Amino acid sequence: MRLVGLLLLLCVDARAQVDTANGTPRANLDLPRDALDLKTRSEDLHVPPAWRDVERDGAAAFHPSARVVSERAPAAMVLRQLDAFHAAERAIEEGHGDPEITQARDEAAELRRKFEDEPAEWRRTQIEVTLAADGELQSIVVASSSGRRELDREAMRAVRHALGRTRPRGKSVVTVRFACDAGVVAAPPILGTAGGDPRGQGVTAGMRLRFDETTRKVEPQIPFVPRVVTRIRIIDFALSENKQGTGNRKPETGN
Repeated sequence: MRLVGLLLLLCVDARAQVDTANGTPRANLDLPRDALDLKTRSEDLHVPPAWRDVERDGAAAFHPSARVVSERAPAAMVLRQLDAFHAAERAIEEGHGDPEITQARDEAAELRRKFEDEPAEWRRTQIEVTLAADGELQSIVVASSSGRRELDREAMRAVRHALGRTRPRGKSVVTVRFACDAGVVAAPPILGTAGGDPRGQGVTAGMRLRFDETTRKVEPQIPFVPRVVTRIRIIDFALSENKQGTGNRKPETGN
């Protein structure tokens, strides 16, 4: 029971950090899990394949550290994830649950996966780039800040890296906006009955194994160890009427 008591103390201490950090309200900087309907908005855009390559390369290069993304204690993150889990359960019961959960083959398993693998909140940086028809970068700026300067820099570096690899070309100047999201998830502990306790009152905490589809490796999920989750999507794509645009402008550095 000592372990349970310790976990409760950690959670109680973390609850005070959920809404504030260093005395500053955080609610305006952290976006709830269900507020970012990136998939639908991104797929509705008609984007040339080369720009989808930029999107993928940017996502692969976006790796901020947990400290850069959030200062919350790991126990506070678990609490936020648990709150999101209960909110998703209520939404399902009320008939307006997340389709990714309700349409899954195993609804309960998908709900638990989201609880364990997805951040309860995200920070978003929007990066806007303008490219000339010949693929030269005309400008790159932070169009909307995440509220964390270093995270904005990491997002800009990822987009720059992706543009350097692909350099999409077209028939006119193009302006594209990327949503670069980052969140931190902490693995909850597995609580179970401790072996060798004849009274059946002992408690033990274990960890899970997770298969990373990107690295194709099995990784241990150690309780309360933070893990950063990122994603980058194109949310706006606009062609200019200036079809003769060339890359004569010096790129802006943004943040």
